[in-house]
Amino acid sequence: MSQISTSVLEFEGSDGVAKHASRHRFTVAELMTLVEQGILQGHAELVDGEILHTAAVGNGHSLCLEDLRDQIRVAFPAPYFVRTQATHRFTEFNAPEPDIAVLLNRPVPGALIDPLPILVIEVSEETLATDISRKRVNYARFNVQEYWVVDLRRKQVNVFRHPNVNATQPSDAYAEESIVKIDGTLSPLANPTALLRVADFMPIAG
Repeated sequence: MSQISTSVLEFEGSDGVAKHASRHRFTVAELMTLVEQGILQGHAELVDGEILHTAAVGNGHSLCLEDLRDQIRVAFPAPYFVRTQATHRFTEFNAPEPDIAVLLNRPVPGALIDPLPILVIEVSEETLATDISRKRVNYARFNVQEYWVVDLRRKQVNVFRHPNVNATQPSDAYAEESIVKIDGTLSPLANPTALLRVADFMPIAG
């Protein structure tokens, strides 16, 4: 993903040349205003007050997300709510777009802060470095109890459990870390009786 120009305030000097002012830390309310006014278009995330564009995804990502979403909805039927690639408002300055977020109930329309997900999943190809580092720390600090990173290239799922809300580095973000290969199964902490076969949602090139 790449940073967009709205994360830095700009003004035009007397010589007609654009100049940079101090960096502005955006809030969720300001992000929503930019979207409503049409100033910010396309998918974007708010991370620590910084507005970031989300990168375009390939067929492998799309196929995996659709198949995994279907399995997650079976594992978490109503009244659970499974949202996909939607802005989730964790704090005043953080509103990322997780590929999948599982909530205990439906989100409230117009809310500036959303309920804490019991499971967050990112499907990773080009974004793996960010997903297992910066996002891993942030989700731990938000107190997300379980975080999965689906690594499309290595055909495996990185599972992170039991967050450290004071984490500053990826290595101390979660107390428990494991890797589940393509021939393995996953059981979410919030529903340990559910079994998800990695092979059922991991796309294989033809």
